[in-house]
Amino acid sequence: MEPGEALVLPRCRQIHTFGMKFPIDVLFLDKSGKVVRAVRDMKPGRLTAWVLRARTTVELPAGTLERTGTVVSDEIAID
Repeated sequence: MEPGEALVLPRCRQIHTFGMKFPIDVLFLDKSGKVVRAVRDMKPGRLTAWVLRARTTVELPAGTLERTGTVVSDEIAID
């Protein structure tokens, strides 16, 4: 993924990075778009915990969360 790009997965509460060759940042959003869990620099071959309150998952290039200062409770708008 390039900076500014993201993969949005609706109705998703858990992800994995099996088969991937690079780390990613991950946001789990509730139904109102609020961040309920943020995972920085998730390495290939990993599995996240099940995030019960999540309704959407957003995969981002590694380093995006640190660069933007995104944290739990932030509201995210998806265009």
